[in-house]
Amino acid sequence: MRVFIAVDLPEGEAKRSVAALINSLKNKQELKTVSPENLHFTLAFIGETNAEEVNKVCKIVDDINQAAFTAELSGLGFFPNKGTPRVIWIGVPKERGGDKMVALANSIRQALKENNIPFDPKPFAPHLTLARVRERATAKNIELTSANLGDFYVDKFSVKESVLTRSGPIYKDLKIKPLFSA
Repeated sequence: MRVFIAVDLPEGEAKRSVAALINSLKNKQELKTVSPENLHFTLAFIGETNAEEVNKVCKIVDDINQAAFTAELSGLGFFPNKGTPRVIWIGVPKERGGDKMVALANSIRQALKENNIPFDPKPFAPHLTLARVRERATAKNIELTSANLGDFYVDKFSVKESVLTRSGPIYKDLKIKPLFSA
């Protein structure tokens, strides 16, 4: 089972704005866009694991206690950089909920570490992947403007299974953990 922990982008104005941005990128051959229903912030990527480990992860997240919060989507970027882009993303500024999302990711990662659950150790940067860049594409072919795409409310996160298919990944919630109201 391929597993990760994430915050889904909830339905609302921010998601509609992101979907419109993704739709504007769909006709660019050098890009493979993300389906709007799959938009999420990966807090911890665990990868391939067995059912016993998944059950352990689901129990671990029950002990995460953090307040719900509002975040804002703004600021487009490229991983690893604009010169050789592989991923186009939109972020959450630190002062507009990014700090709270980082705190949530850090709490989850620390709990996984304490329970000897391996996960991808790359530093967490709160971002939504909009598109992946195909080979040999350059950022000069990709015209985007940075914009505030709206606020959204984070009141839960999920342990998810990812099933890879030819038409793209299919995500299934294995455990939904609510955040408490502040």
